[in-house]
Amino acid sequence: MKQYQNTIIIVSLLCFFFMVMSWCGPAVVVKKPPAPRIDSKPPKPFPKAVWIEGHWKWNAATKQFDWVSGHWIKQKPGQNWVAGY
Repeated sequence: MKQYQNTIIIVSLLCFFFMVMSWCGPAVVVKKPPAPRIDSKPPKPFPKAVWIEGHWKWNAATKQFDWVSGHWIKQKPGQNWVAGY
């Protein structure tokens, strides 16, 4: 009788575990981008130009990282560029 009760408890716990796992949704796999590439920095094209370093950007359609080359942007008044981290 004791072994029957233990079996019922174990099966109940397993059912509860799988039920909770099904509520959690799909697992998320985190991929790290490759090492950054080194872009050559051309001369400033205009005054107050800010250099944006090249970086990897996640492409959801292809499920891989795409390289975005470094480029110059116009600095906006009262704002400073801070690279992502």
